[in-house]
Amino acid sequence: MRINLVNIISDRKYESWVSFQLIYEWEDQLSKTLDIPIIDNPDRVETSLKNSIKYNISERVAYPLIKFFRAIKRCFIKESEIDCSLYFHLTVTSLIQLKKSRLNRIIPVIVDAFIAEDYLPVFYKKYGDCPLVLISSIETYEYLKSVNCPLNIRYWGLSLSDDYKLDSENEYNKEIDILLAGRQNGVLLSYLEQYLQDNKQIEVVRSDIEDGQLIFTSNNRGVLGSFNGRVEYIDLLRKSRVIMYATPGIDGGEKRTKGYNPVTPKYLEALSSQCKIVARYPYTVETKRYEVDKICSSTDSYDTFKSHMDRYLDRNNKIDLPFYASILNKHYTSVRGKELQEIIQNLN
Repeated sequence: MRINLVNIISDRKYESWVSFQLIYEWEDQLSKTLDIPIIDNPDRVETSLKNSIKYNISERVAYPLIKFFRAIKRCFIKESEIDCSLYFHLTVTSLIQLKKSRLNRIIPVIVDAFIAEDYLPVFYKKYGDCPLVLISSIETYEYLKSVNCPLNIRYWGLSLSDDYKLDSENEYNKEIDILLAGRQNGVLLSYLEQYLQDNKQIEVVRSDIEDGQLIFTSNNRGVLGSFNGRVEYIDLLRKSRVIMYATPGIDGGEKRTKGYNPVTPKYLEALSSQCKIVARYPYTVETKRYEVDKICSSTDSYDTFKSHMDRYLDRNNKIDLPFYASILNKHYTSVRGKELQEIIQNLN
């Protein structure tokens, strides 16, 4: 059976948090690369008692009937091709904001694919009707293959929008020494606090959430303001010399990620913004694919941290921008679009 990818279903009318803004950038670029439109999610409704009742009726009564008649139809009519929609699903354990009867024509992209053994039955049932399921984590994909996942799954990695393509001919003016944006690794933070005791002149900008807003504050200049938009955030990143980066499944993060350590877009954003990276991560098939070890060795002691910081904060220490570009050129969203075309062609 041939799959035709005809559009991208988006939640942009309903979700505005930073993680979703990142997804919308991917959607925009994929729409250009694949030459398909973006449509608003036709199944999103406001949460209310009335809609909850309607959803449960659909789930328990209408969907089983639809599935029954589909099975009968397949006995008599063999579809040679189906038109499908691409849909980004942020977390594997959250509710899919689509009618279950629609899933047989949905290709979901699971962004945070933290799947433990006890969740497998739910996972299989949840995505069982989908003709193809795209997994963003190599570790998760290999785990699912090892347990003989019955679903049609493929690995399809996370990316960086082409809007932030690295300009290796021009260096950004760096005004901030260290930027701490988003979730931080506790071990690296403890090393930083120790380092700052002997280096009080260094400017550190930190982010905090206040009343649903991301507020950035400098230890030298006070509150810098709110940077909730993607363009504003990237501009701030481009002004920063060093960031600290850790994969999310270490140093206490294992419970949240089920032990998986995906390489997140924050790493790619830092490279495109010409930042130096002090990193902490395990050596896995995923960190190898994204060449994290070629950017910075994993920081396993304070002495290593100090060595990295001393070198990276030295204004005479230049970034090898062509090398950064050679890594990023493999991970732009337009590249992922071509990879998706190949996945679908091979299926067909």
